[in-house]
Amino acid sequence: MAVSGTSSSGFQAFQSAQQRVADAADRIAKNGTTENSSLNDLASAVVDLKQGELQAQAAAKVIETENKTIGSLLDIKA
Repeated sequence: MAVSGTSSSGFQAFQSAQQRVADAADRIAKNGTTENSSLNDLASAVVDLKQGELQAQAAAKVIETENKTIGSLLDIKA
């Protein structure tokens, strides 16, 4: 069913965003602790962190829209 697919993609996108944020935060925390650390690595991790934030916001909007759509369909059906 299409509604289930939308829900699944919203949650999958949110989980992907969480993983991106966790990975970026880990890279930021480890930056400066090794000899190979650089400002470019830190900048890249900060960009990934922001991308994860935006991805999570977009996924939340997908989930929110799905919930509103289901509510509207239930109102019409009732």
